[in-house]
Amino acid sequence: MLSSAVPDKPEAPVASDIHSDHATLTWTAPASDGGTPIIGYHLERSTNNSGRWLRVSRDLINNLTYAADGLMDDTKYEWRIVAVNARGESQPSEPCDFVAKDPWGETNGVVWHVDDSQAAWLPL
Repeated sequence: MLSSAVPDKPEAPVASDIHSDHATLTWTAPASDGGTPIIGYHLERSTNNSGRWLRVSRDLINNLTYAADGLMDDTKYEWRIVAVNARGESQPSEPCDFVAKDPWGETNGVVWHVDDSQAAWLPL
């Protein structure tokens, strides 16, 4: 008789569509579910290298993507995933990290100007 165990540790999540107030996180299922189907995931975050990990929701996340909203501009975020099956929780994944900033970054002394007919960089 084979016994079941907790899932393997997932790979680190991947962040995309990073902006000053939101980002998208995706991940893949762990290599092994421990012999029992995975029933969901916990996503945890830490800010500014605090070392304190907080779960982003009480309920399990049932898919492999999460839209992180309400981020604070110029804040460093770290994210990790925990897989859950009927036997328990995996070890947390390695974290991914990013700083919440709009993708266009610094303007380097110019302002983006848009009107009805054109868009251009203008010197300050």
